[in-house]
Amino acid sequence: GKSKKKSKAVTAEDLKKQEEQRILNEKRMELYESVLERNHEEALLNEYQLHKERLTKFWDISKKQRKQLNRELRSRKRRSLNLEEKHRFEMKIYKEKIKHLLHQQLSLMVDDQIEAQQQIKIEQTEHRDANRIENKNTSMVKVVKKRTEFNVYEFLNRLRLEHQKKVMALREEFEFKQNNLIMHNRQTMERLRKEKEDAIEKEIEKIAAFKDKDVDRLIKDHKIAFEDIKGYYRD
Repeated sequence: GKSKKKSKAVTAEDLKKQEEQRILNEKRMELYESVLERNHEEALLNEYQLHKERLTKFWDISKKQRKQLNRELRSRKRRSLNLEEKHRFEMKIYKEKIKHLLHQQLSLMVDDQIEAQQQIKIEQTEHRDANRIENKNTSMVKVVKKRTEFNVYEFLNRLRLEHQKKVMALREEFEFKQNNLIMHNRQTMERLRKEKEDAIEKEIEKIAAFKDKDVDRLIKDHKIAFEDIKGYYRD
């Protein structure tokens, strides 16, 4: 009878110890899961911070490149304005040259008329025949007048044609350079925009792939550790 009571007491004590051990194991498991969860959260936070720093650095570089591009565009705009100013200055010089040539031509025509009048006076002095002198003078005046009018007409027409050709050439050159500059600026902006979009898209894909891979690794490690703990306590 005493051994039976002693066996029952031992069995109750063993059950109590087993219950305490079970509770202790549950606490340990909860603690371990809490540590794993905290480590996982810290890893995700560190990953987020790293990606944030990368994006911030990438954005700063993009801003610097955009500022550089704006400076280049302003410089090209200044060159375009300088080209227009040069064109206006050349046109002004060209008009002044034409004005000077017209003045010279008119001076030559006046000299021809003066010379013709002087010749007429000499003719009148040398010849006494009034009718012959008058007819000759009239003929000379008409010839000089016609020649002068023709020369003036030809000269002005030639100047007008040359001026139109030069103005047209300058205008075509200016339009060609301006169109090339505009086209180059558009192509440069489009290329830079495409490069930025591709770079951002690749960075986002890289971040997403890295994040998915890291999450899968953490989940796998967590499952393995959890299975090891369950196996350990099951044994």
